[in-house]
Amino acid sequence: MAYDERCKYFPCRIVKVQDGDSVIVDIDQGFSDWKHDQQLRLMGIDANEIRRGGGRDLEDVHHGKLAKAYLRGLLEVGEVYVVQTHKKEKGKYGRWLVTLWKGRTNINKLMIRKHLAVAYHGQSKKEVMGEHRKCIRKLKQLDMWESLIALPPILKRLGGR
Repeated sequence: MAYDERCKYFPCRIVKVQDGDSVIVDIDQGFSDWKHDQQLRLMGIDANEIRRGGGRDLEDVHHGKLAKAYLRGLLEVGEVYVVQTHKKEKGKYGRWLVTLWKGRTNINKLMIRKHLAVAYHGQSKKEVMGEHRKCIRKLKQLDMWESLIALPPILKRLGGR
């Protein structure tokens, strides 16, 4: 893990994976002081939504469900990971913006490398949707665009558990 003195690092226990870029955790603030059920957004990435609406079609939803399944396969509920905070403020939906670490692996960057999320830095919704489409095409090229029934093999090929 690349240490940055401007950031804060906290152990956290996974409670739930909400989707491909959001989790709920319990955060250990030290000296037996825990903040429970904290909603976190993985900073700098956007995963497709897992529900239709907002111009999303079934492929977009499938892509979002693949991202959620991959993240679920990567993070075990009850296990301890590290969150790296970047700001004292929350995102527009009230979630803390963080980088999530599993050992030395930056989970945020991993989701982008696996074509399950796109880099997000305030672009328009149209631009983000275009980037998601590129990810979908890449997963199809890599022959990883399969039905949700085949998720365990997909997770294995993507490098999950």
